[in-house]
This record gives sequence, structure tokens and C-alpha cells, in this order.
Amino acid sequence: MGPQFGNFSRLRLFEEAGFGRIEFLGISSMLQVSFHGLSEGSSIDVASAREEFAQTRCLFLKQFLDLPVQERIKGMIDKLEYYTRIDLDTEGKVFARELTLDERHPLAWLMFMLLNQDALFDAIQAITGSETPFRYFRSRVYEFSPNPDHYDSWHDDDEKDQTIGLSVNLSPAPIEGGEFEIRDANSLRVLKKVSGSQFGDAHIFQIGPEYQHRVLPVTGKNGRLSCAGWFCPKPDFRSEMKEILRNRMPSNDPSSHAADTVG
Repeated sequence: MGPQFGNFSRLRLFEEAGFGRIEFLGISSMLQVSFHGLSEGSSIDVASAREEFAQTRCLFLKQFLDLPVQERIKGMIDKLEYYTRIDLDTEGKVFARELTLDERHPLAWLMFMLLNQDALFDAIQAITGSETPFRYFRSRVYEFSPNPDHYDSWHDDDEKDQTIGLSVNLSPAPIEGGEFEIRDANSLRVLKKVSGSQFGDAHIFQIGPEYQHRVLPVTGKNGRLSCAGWFCPKPDFRSEMKEILRNRMPSNDPSSHAADTVG
């Protein structure tokens, strides 16, 4: 039985949300998300991970999504309908443009449910040394196409109790370009560049006025499909999960976050 959520196991929660019957197909030896929660046997050297994060303010998570989750996602991305999202800075200037998936799409619901769980919150807090416990992951699914109209500029996301960002690669096809970078906002020194990311990989990164991040342009023929968002201390994700079961969608309206973007 998976980790408990009220009167439901996590497997029952996904089934109630319309994702069908979920079977357990294996275990993991890394920090990895599954339909059960964190994969059985999932582990990570917290001390080493925390040291690397402290030095670069970023940590790469290889195969963050387990294989059953990856297979389910592959079956959901053939026909995605987007709207164009434009992000503005505090001065009203455009610093990013992308294609964002409607939050009512099953893929957006799936990622919201996978990434909102206490075990993951605890692991991310332990790795990053955050003083405030996480209770909610606010997310969106978006794509950068190999199109000059899609771009991301240096920014910090420093608002709305956002302290740690996460980006998950949802692109089964190889991506050219689209690397993630984070830098010191004062010295402008790049602290880490995440390249070579594959389907199911992820990275976490520090949010705050001392750090800026961006995603470089996609240069190949395939778009960069990602789920990205922020770990936050509020609201409690359980109230949002209840909304999913009641209405089949989370109250996570992207129009209310028009000035936000993450890499």
C-alpha cells in the first residue's frame, strides 16, 4: 500500500482522479517520484546533495520520474493544446514568452498530484536546508519551441513565498539547446549550467534576490516540454487535492501568476 492521504492511499487517489488502475512495477535507488509517492527504496545521499546545492544553488536529479510515470506521460503528450503566456517584470517589460498547457489537461493534473506529497517536501527541505517546511508545489506545464518568439531572460522569481524551484523534463525526444543556468545576481557569475537533461530528469534551484536563472533558446527541431514550479509553505496541498477529486482540476489558475516564470 502506498503512503496514506486521509482515507485514500496515493494509488487510490490517482484512480479517483481518473487515471485508471495503477500497478507497482519496480523500485528505485535514487530520489524518484512514482504513483506510490517516492519510489520504494528511494534514497539519496543527503549530505552530499546538500553540499552540492550549497555551492551551486542547484542540484540535478537523474531519472526523477520513475518508468511507469514516464510511460503514462508518453501517452498523454500527442495532442496538447496550449495558450501563449507572456511574463512581465516589475517594470512591465516582457522577459519570457512560452506555450503553456491548460491546467485542465490531464497531464497538468497528473504532475500537480505527483509533486504534491509530504515525502518529497521533506526530502527537498533536507537537501536545500530550507528553514520553512513546504506544504504546496505550485506548477505548470509549458513548452519552449525552437522559435525566436519563445525565450527566457535572467530573472529571480522572488515573490509569493517561493524559495525553491523545480523543473522536470517531460520531453521524450532529444532536445538541442534549452539549457538551464543559474547565476549570482551581484557578480553575474554562472554557478551551474544544466545540460544533457533527458526525459524524466529534473533539477531544483534556489529562489531569492541573490540569484537569477534562465532557460537558453531551444535550437533543434524538438520543443522543450517541462513541468516547472515552486515549493511553497502554503496553502496545504490537501485542500487542493480535494478540489481535484471534486472538480477534476486544481485551483491553480495560471492567469493569477502572470508575472511568474521558472526554468
